[in-house]
Amino acid sequence: MENLSSVEINTLRTNARNVVRELGLLNDAYFDIGVTLAERHLLIELNSCLYPTVGDIAERLLLDKSTVSRLITKAFKKGYIKYATDDNDKRKRFLQFTEIGRNVLNAFDPIAFNQTKEALLTLTPDEINTVYRGIELYAKGLKNSRLRQKITVAEILVQDNAGLAHLFTEVHKGSSFLKSIEDNQHFRLENLFETYQKKGSSYFVMKMESKIIGGAGISPYECSDLHICQLEKICMHPEMHDLGFEKILIDFCIKEATQIGYKQCYVDIEKEAQFPPNLFQKQGFQALKNNKQNESLLWKTC
Repeated sequence: MENLSSVEINTLRTNARNVVRELGLLNDAYFDIGVTLAERHLLIELNSCLYPTVGDIAERLLLDKSTVSRLITKAFKKGYIKYATDDNDKRKRFLQFTEIGRNVLNAFDPIAFNQTKEALLTLTPDEINTVYRGIELYAKGLKNSRLRQKITVAEILVQDNAGLAHLFTEVHKGSSFLKSIEDNQHFRLENLFETYQKKGSSYFVMKMESKIIGGAGISPYECSDLHICQLEKICMHPEMHDLGFEKILIDFCIKEATQIGYKQCYVDIEKEAQFPPNLFQKQGFQALKNNKQNESLLWKTC
């Protein structure tokens, strides 16, 4: 949706700022407890994560390690946390609560809980459900946007072969798709780069910070019309589902197909069984009319 209203977006931003202010998050210390917002988040994560490292906390708080290190140092000086070492590897250090840290958590957590509860009690049941769903969706949108900044899609390189083969094997382990690949004498997952060097064929790799998380290819459709291609061998890491990355990958393939000169694109939803048919339908793919021989084929105009 490119036509989002700027007025509504700014209203959302204003309401978000009001939430921050009403919750007292701009104060240096929470009520009279003397704990900062970042320290509260640190203690909450320590309470929910068993034996976390500095790296674990950085990942959970979405902060770089140097920022987290400074936060942990301050919390350590305040006596909120302590370090523990791995019995099997003394180089590994974990973070743990101290009694002081536990007491601080037990002091501010009920305040935050009651603050939220009292606010919800002023609303109707329908409004409360709207708040629950709205906050959930906004958090999801922010996460999706953040992760999308980390992804790239580009044409396959020969060094991508091993990573793609591993991804396909993990995603399709035990499936008929993998068996069909193994039985094919003319195709090997380890040779995807070589396979897609033919005229009219391309394979595109999606990466997140250099890690391969997905891929999809286009090749000439098995017919005499040179302006028709097939979208094929689509794969996506399971942890990336529901983030909209499949849509980005498919859109990229269709645009590239258009650049090559294709006018139409087909996809066989039986062969791409990792994804629900409505994924392709939302992308504009439609069932072929009067096609009883192959009902699994969907097509769209490039």
